[in-house]
This record gives sequence, structure tokens and C-alpha cells, in this order.
Amino acid sequence: MNNRYSRHNRHKYSLKVHIVFVTKYRKQLLKETITDDVKQQIFDICNSNGWDIIAMETNNDHIHFLIRYDATNRVYDIVKTIKQQTIYVYYLKYLSINTDFSAINFFLWSCASNLNLSTLFSYISHYAK
Repeated sequence: MNNRYSRHNRHKYSLKVHIVFVTKYRKQLLKETITDDVKQQIFDICNSNGWDIIAMETNNDHIHFLIRYDATNRVYDIVKTIKQQTIYVYYLKYLSINTDFSAINFFLWSCASNLNLSTLFSYISHYAK
């Protein structure tokens, strides 16, 4: 884990957010190749937008990830971008296989505020398959 501070216009900051996406009605949809595809899609989205994924783990009905982002971004925009792009791509890809995939309508569950980063990292690691 890298705890370095970033600098921008005489400001020094270290912004990280813990996001949990949960499937609608907590349906057990994130299985096998779908999980790998969704994780890869999230990595690609974050890399293209300049966000660093510190940790990411999945379970059958939710995804935990910890992201480091710039002060010019809002958490709302990060969640919106990841949610929109991931849902759109995999709705088209898996709709013919599983009509319940439309239930993978994620929502934001928690954010890291006063938590120790190592505690949060171990919490996310707990959900490793």
C-alpha cells in the first residue's frame, strides 16, 4: 500500500474511497467468468481515468474496492462512471445468457473516512475467494 501524498496547486492530499457495489436484491450473479470480466472492466475504467485501485475483491453478490483518486474528481463521478460503463458492457454481453443479469444494478454502500487504511485493506482482503 502506498500512502504517499499527492500535490496539486500548493495542496497536499491523499484521497481514497472504499466502494462496495452490491447486486440488486443481493442476487448471486457474480460467478465464474462474470466476476473476472467485471473486475477487468473496472480496472480498465480506473486506468483510463487515472484512478488507482489499491485493493479489489469480489463475492457472489458484491464487489469491494479501494480507489485512490485526484482532488479534481468527485466520488459521485467515480461511482457513476464505473457503474454506467460496467453495467452497459456486461448487460449487452450476458443478457442472452442470463436474463437476471439486469439485476446487477450496483449502488454505493460505504466510504472510507476515519478508518485506518490497513484495517480497511484487511477488511477487503477478507472477501477474497
